[in-house]
This record gives sequence, structure tokens and C-alpha cells, in this order.
Amino acid sequence: MFRFNSIEHAILLSKYLHFGKCGREESLKSLKEGFKLTDEEEQNWDIFKYSVCLNATYFKIMERDHLKKKLLDTGDEYLVYKSDDEWGGDENLFGRALMEIRDEIRRLYKNEDKIDWEYTEYLKYKPW
Repeated sequence: MFRFNSIEHAILLSKYLHFGKCGREESLKSLKEGFKLTDEEEQNWDIFKYSVCLNATYFKIMERDHLKKKLLDTGDEYLVYKSDDEWGGDENLFGRALMEIRDEIRRLYKNEDKIDWEYTEYLKYKPW
């Protein structure tokens, strides 16, 4: 399991791994050179990048209660990531990912108050 300093690090590594750039000697000379993609690879990445962003953001938020609370506190607001690239701007990929994650958190925790946590702890240690 990887641990990242930021979502951007996770996205960059995913992009790097997705195109098999690891181990290529020419890509080790310079990170900038290593991340150059062909037009075909760029089109492929355009399909793949939202999923990577969504997953990396989801796991970061689910590990941190204060981020979950902060996201849920946005209510039903439309979230916009302020940036000139595809993560913000017209595509607003990061803002869309945050809203999708917010909806998923609500779905997951909708019935949390109905869970008997003592019983679930008991079940955890019950040999089946």
C-alpha cells in the first residue's frame, strides 16, 4: 500500500504506472521527460484520470474525520476547485469528485444511528 503526501502525488504516480513508464531508463533521466505522453496516451489518460482523482480523494477523506466533517458541512453547495487546469476550470474534475464523495459518505452513514456498535464489536471476535 502506498502512502502519499498529497492527492497530486497519487495521481502522478498512477499516471506514471498506468503508462508503464517505471523502469524505462529514459524516463529516469528527468521527471519532466518521463511524464511526456504521446497523443494516444493523452487521450487514454483523459478517460482514466477522473477515476484516479476520485479514488485518491475518497481514501484521503475517509481516513480523516475532520475532512469528512468539512466536506459534509458544505451541504448541497456546488463545489468548484479554483484552478486553470482540468482539475478546476471548465471541467472542474476535483470539485466534481468532492461532490460525488460527499454523496457517497451520506449514503454510507445514512443509517449509522441504527447500528448497535457493541454487537458489531462482539461479532468481530466471534469465531465462525
